[in-house]
Amino acid sequence: MMRQSARSLQGYRVKLGPASEQHTWLAQHAGVMRMAENLYLEKIQAALAQSAAEHTYGVAEGTADRGQDASTETGEAEAEAVDFEPLPSWVIPPTEGYTAEDLDRLRGIPSHTQLIDGALVFVSPQTRFHSLTMSLVQSELHRAVPADLRVRRQMTVTLGKRQRPEPDLVVVRADGDLDLNQTTYQPADVLLAVEVVSAESEIRDRERKPVLYAEAGIVHFWRIEEKDGRPTVYVYELDPATKAYALMSIHHDRLKVSVPFDIDIDLTEIDNF
Repeated sequence: MMRQSARSLQGYRVKLGPASEQHTWLAQHAGVMRMAENLYLEKIQAALAQSAAEHTYGVAEGTADRGQDASTETGEAEAEAVDFEPLPSWVIPPTEGYTAEDLDRLRGIPSHTQLIDGALVFVSPQTRFHSLTMSLVQSELHRAVPADLRVRRQMTVTLGKRQRPEPDLVVVRADGDLDLNQTTYQPADVLLAVEVVSAESEIRDRERKPVLYAEAGIVHFWRIEEKDGRPTVYVYELDPATKAYALMSIHHDRLKVSVPFDIDIDLTEIDNF
């Protein structure tokens, strides 16, 4: 019985395991490897549970005297019992990585997929803090923006050939709105980019994305972190000489700044959302 179970597990492993070259590609692309390895986990668990149940029913009993062939046939049959669908073609990225235009062409990619350094980046489920913070800041920005600016939520910005991140919020120039089918903005359209940091996005939001925004010339950047259940806002401004962000101020209960325009946000209002 032990040998039969081991052959069954090996069958799944062979079915799911990528080749060494594919494994290298997957490892280079954020989120893709995890998605590929977990895509059929639910089906596998169900099949293994069914197999275990059948053993308790005595389905496999009486086969021991049939020798190794019976064990082999049963293990292979269990492995074939799972109906695997083919992986989406975009799970295996091209060697040179994806381009910004690919995000509009790849069929079936998850909503709000970003492109950073040519790699597809998938988002995790939103936390309540993340959602409430975005709603609070978006509504207050909308009230404060001048007539020639707009506030947009979760729209990508095409920073380069292989860079198309999606800030949580952006303030854009009104003439950057082209039509209702628009899926991205250009850096010149963006006056302010805002990121609300989540556990899975810490490195991207604290390190990589600010560098990309600064290099693209986006003058203002806010990073929002959770502290004791409330937002703490780190306000940055682009140093034109170094093309890097300088930390201007840190705000806890109240965010009040005069650039890029007059803004006054009571951050404790998150308790009432």
